[in-house]
Amino acid sequence: MQTRIPPGGSLFLSLAACLALGTAAAAAPAVTTFNLDNGLQGVVIEDHRAPAATHMMWYKVGAADEEPGFSGVAHFLEHLTFKGAGDFGSGDFSRIIADHGGVDNAGTTHEYTTYYQRIAPQWLPLVMEMEAARMSSLRVDAAEVETERRVVLEERMSRVDSDPVERFGEEMKAALYKNHRYRTPAIGWRHEIESLSLEKALEFYHRHYGPNRAVLVVAGDVDPEQVEAWAREYYGALKPVGARPPRASEPPSYAARRIEMRDPRVVLPLFQRFYAVATTADPQDGPALALLAQIFGSSDSADSRLRRALIEGEEAPAAYAGARYQGEMADIGTFSIFVFPKDASVDMTLVEDLVDREIARMIAEGPTEEELARAKTLILSDALFTQDNQFHLAERYGAALAVGRTIEEVEAWPDRLRAVTPEQMREAAARWLKIEYSVTGRLQTPQQPPQTEVAP
Repeated sequence: MQTRIPPGGSLFLSLAACLALGTAAAAAPAVTTFNLDNGLQGVVIEDHRAPAATHMMWYKVGAADEEPGFSGVAHFLEHLTFKGAGDFGSGDFSRIIADHGGVDNAGTTHEYTTYYQRIAPQWLPLVMEMEAARMSSLRVDAAEVETERRVVLEERMSRVDSDPVERFGEEMKAALYKNHRYRTPAIGWRHEIESLSLEKALEFYHRHYGPNRAVLVVAGDVDPEQVEAWAREYYGALKPVGARPPRASEPPSYAARRIEMRDPRVVLPLFQRFYAVATTADPQDGPALALLAQIFGSSDSADSRLRRALIEGEEAPAAYAGARYQGEMADIGTFSIFVFPKDASVDMTLVEDLVDREIARMIAEGPTEEELARAKTLILSDALFTQDNQFHLAERYGAALAVGRTIEEVEAWPDRLRAVTPEQMREAAARWLKIEYSVTGRLQTPQQPPQTEVAP
């Protein structure tokens, strides 16, 4: 039987992994930056290993920028932008890219909306012409709005509503945040998607889509000066929009939250805990939290603390256990622990007790030098392999810049990771893995055996 890792990662590669791509200075790609007068930030990453290019336009707007009552409008707008802009009609964007031997797609998270194309370098001017139209002159036939709404609702049904683990994740996030828009799913709540209008989507578009709210990243077999010249030709005349409106902030948390969800579709129960923590930008704790997740139980670690405590041994209660640090957020990161018990008869209180004991041990003792060295090697070496993927080269910078990081922060991440000490790890665990910063959840079948208390 396969067990699914609960949701919680970013749309693409996690930023912690993306930042670690700069591991080997000798293998680091040549990166050139430029800025247009209208505020567009440009990044060119040379990768001459193949005659291909990746063009990405990252907008610094996502679901966390939506007004209350209009959840899902950022994602809904992303779908509508493929329906026509400037001289391009509905479906033209993807059709033209395919006709020229390329692929394209888009995605929306809480932090950003991104559009990307992978194509031969000589067609980059055509791509820029289309993206300039998408940025400045969107036009959508009202007759297509309901069709696209049905597509979004079906996407929500297939990805969330039909999957108890995904739905449980939504409930966890809604309980973790009291005021920040991170508590609302990026795809939106169904009842609010059903009421979104074209007028509201266009209002969101005109407020947020502009060169001063965008980052252009081009990676591949390209000349930086030529890319900048094309960018000035196609994007330089576009007019900026207003500054990003302030987001709702999260107040201090003084009480732990708990939720329980029961669903007849559950195959294996799930214990999960989310902590609201620092982001990767935090100079003191960002790298330490990434390493903490690796030591507790990242999926590529065969010797993690949660594995030893919950999976190994005949009496061990779990089939799978892991931890994940999602630090690629602009405002608040998330540290999560998840455990799939072996079957529905396992005492979930025992599982929680074992998890709490491992957290307490980390806070009291910190990691060993050997654990920390292994965690650093795993994160940095795994990330290094992804440099062979041109898409991830572009994503590395785009995702970071879209959430307010700088080129210097991207390049400095590996050294920050290497510099973390066991004592800094212990301090980060003590500072952030506080029960009052958390929500603890149990996803179970409707007929779960009664739980028994376990003595400390």
